[in-house]
Amino acid sequence: MNEMDSWEYCELLKSQIQTSKVSIEKLSEGLCSVSMLSRICSGERSASKMLRDCLMQRLGLAEERNENFLFQEEYDSWRMRQRIMVCINEEDIAAAEKLLDAYEKNISSHVEQQFCQVMRIQIMRTKVPDCVEVGDLYEKALKLTVPAIDEKNVNELQLSVKELDLVLEYVYHCHRENVAERCEELLEYIDTCVMDEQSRAKILPKVIYYQCRILADKEQADYSALLRRCNQAIECLRDARRLYFFWELLQERSRLYDKLEESLREKNEPEMVGIIRGLQEENAKWSEIIEEVYLAAGMEPVMKNCCYLYLERDTHCINEVIKKRREMLGLTKKQLAEGICSEKTIGRLENTKGKAQLQIVKELFERLGMPGEYQRKEIIAGSAETYEVLEKIVKYGNDRSYDDALAELERLETMLPMEKPLNQQYMKRQRAICLFSKGDITKEEALEEIRGAMNITTSYEMVMRKRVLFLTHSEMTCIQNMALIQGRDVLNMHDEVLVEICKEYERENMIAQNISMYEFVMSAYASALGNMGEYEMSDTISKRIIKECVRCGRFGGIANNLYSLAWNSKEKNDGTFSYQAWVHEVRMAAQLFKIGKKYNSEALLLKALKDA
Repeated sequence: MNEMDSWEYCELLKSQIQTSKVSIEKLSEGLCSVSMLSRICSGERSASKMLRDCLMQRLGLAEERNENFLFQEEYDSWRMRQRIMVCINEEDIAAAEKLLDAYEKNISSHVEQQFCQVMRIQIMRTKVPDCVEVGDLYEKALKLTVPAIDEKNVNELQLSVKELDLVLEYVYHCHRENVAERCEELLEYIDTCVMDEQSRAKILPKVIYYQCRILADKEQADYSALLRRCNQAIECLRDARRLYFFWELLQERSRLYDKLEESLREKNEPEMVGIIRGLQEENAKWSEIIEEVYLAAGMEPVMKNCCYLYLERDTHCINEVIKKRREMLGLTKKQLAEGICSEKTIGRLENTKGKAQLQIVKELFERLGMPGEYQRKEIIAGSAETYEVLEKIVKYGNDRSYDDALAELERLETMLPMEKPLNQQYMKRQRAICLFSKGDITKEEALEEIRGAMNITTSYEMVMRKRVLFLTHSEMTCIQNMALIQGRDVLNMHDEVLVEICKEYERENMIAQNISMYEFVMSAYASALGNMGEYEMSDTISKRIIKECVRCGRFGGIANNLYSLAWNSKEKNDGTFSYQAWVHEVRMAAQLFKIGKKYNSEALLLKALKDA
């Protein structure tokens, strides 16, 4: 066994296999040989990023909150895949085809071939929405990694969200008569397998939407059962704060309400008819709001492609990171290399011409104040159970249930290897946020604690002097939290550091790949600019955030930026202000907060309307 077993991926993979109780024979089917997967699990064999992600998705873990590090060659491939999807989303089909032609020349694995095939389908459907050939193409794409789909029930397989999506499309286009049955198989699979919230939101709503499309017009359809399914899908999206097929499901729910009301009228149940009418009114209101959001983004309120399934976030080039981080910390190549490797090795890495053994990269990362794991979340742990606790902490924080979040933090600390600096940083930062939010510590105390957390891996003072070249996601979150605690009436020094990083995302056309950080930072920037009277610049940023959030299928920054636009329109005092329009915009933002289950934010906006 080589030194690669000290890196996170194989440990997390083994742990998730044990948790899921999935055999390696079942997990590897269609992706790689059983022997190859065994060597990946033991750390004896590396796996490409696409294979790593597919294996983890088959085990129910989304890669959205992972931070990934790739050598230059694989990073270039990743970057090209992302550029292809950006072009498809922007409907620049000529550029997408050109990039895809170039990418296809250097691929070999089934997972890469499947990606290319799916992108070809998206391009074809953009050109000819009702193209009859897509069924054959979906079959070809699916059977690259799921060759036994025609012989096996879905529950006999172990599939990723992307593969589940391909099963749905294949059956819908090639075996329409079996859609209802296959949808039930897919829903049973989703209900019984290990799958995190973000993964579930990517596939469950689409399956239920297709099911409703097929069954809602049948004479013997059980409208009540379909309505329950439709509600399940909508609640899944609300919990995850995602827009995937949200508008389409609202349309299906409206049709189902109509059919159910008609049935109740025939049964002479006026009270139930009244209840359904009330629900229909709210559904119509939500539908109108979503349509307005899409209109503000200059887009139609429909899901036109499946690129959201293939969007890969927080990915960095090892070669570039080592160079940028070394320069940021003021180290010479000789100082960085001492006791680890030769100075020439550092030179080759930084010139993007070479690779190094992963153990060497791990030690270099650690000397640079970074965790050695090349694929990680906010914490380092080999147990999938720790990530379930992590999700609870996020949920309790969003719900402002800080005592519950602190209790889960205490539990998490007993489960983590606390000698890891990243874990120390996470615990110190998260505890400070919860205590400050509860009012148990002052602003100054919270800022001091988070500065201390940041200093575990880098120098806070150095970063504030704007010698920023590369910050980890955890370090950026420290600055983000300090900006929030410091207040958003004006642009503060923490915001300025993050804004510069986000402007780099803009220059590189990589906003979608960093959307979580971008929407948070730039929303605050837009708000601060509005407070400073820079209304036009503030509006431009808010409109861009709304468009990017819609493209990525996220509720995230939409409501905040709609309110920012409304606030600016009121403050401009340029003679164009309409009180009626302002009330409508604020109510729309409040409703979006409600849809995303951010009830505290909804209450604040409704209070602002009442006090106006």
